Amino acid sequence: MRQLILEKVQAKQFQALTAVEDKILRKMREKEAEVEAINKKNVDLEDQIKQLAMDVAAWQQRANWPGDIPNITPGFSRLIMPPSARTSGQAVKLPPKKINIPYEKR
Repeated sequence: MRQLILEKVQAKQFQALTAVEDKILRKMREKEAEVEAINKKNVDLEDQIKQLAMDVAAWQQRANWPGDIPNITPGFSRLIMPPSARTSGQAVKLPPKKINIPYEKR
């Protein structure tokens, strides 16, 4: 009789441990799925950063290109400077350029 009670208690303990183990395994699988989703999102964001960095470089190159023209053509400054500035030796300050960069939603 005592042996029978001991076996029942052990069986109940085994069932409880199995249930706890199942819950822990289920939670671990959920967390692993979350980590995979986060890693995938991270890879996507890194790709977006790389693309945006290339876009920025392209826009900077486009923005700097007109500034390179005076270096390419030495007589260019004579064309844009008024005669009074050429004779006085003073540099002419041009207003800053406004560059409209279109926003593309991805």
